[in-house]
Amino acid sequence: MPTLALGSEVVRYSVRSRAGRITYRMTIAAPGLLERVPMRIEMNTGRRPWRPRVFVQSPECLRHRFHDRSLCMWFESDPNSMRWVMSDGLPALLHYVQVHLYKEAHCRAGEPWLGEETPGEHRRKPKCRTCGGEGL
Repeated sequence: MPTLALGSEVVRYSVRSRAGRITYRMTIAAPGLLERVPMRIEMNTGRRPWRPRVFVQSPECLRHRFHDRSLCMWFESDPNSMRWVMSDGLPALLHYVQVHLYKEAHCRAGEPWLGEETPGEHRRKPKCRTCGGEGL
């Protein structure tokens, strides 16, 4: 099983390629949680640029996840300097994920989102399993 370095941590991952999609699977340390959490990264290789969709099985903040429950880490219109691009490498993408999970934990605690959000209102969603729309 391949590994990569994420800070002082060594992460083991599996990779599968089929039908125009590359899928990475691994477990990562999530801020505020004692246990590692499963993560899946999907990349559609049928069009350029490749844009990852990242799914993490952790307490979620639905305000900052897409309808398919993938992490909303940047805006579609963001320039490459403000988002992950393939040349950044997989460790950089994992760093984005860990930062996003830290921000989700902060949001679930009832605090404002740390960082820029898409324009418009970001109300807490009543169907959110972790905060029920009220924060923790």
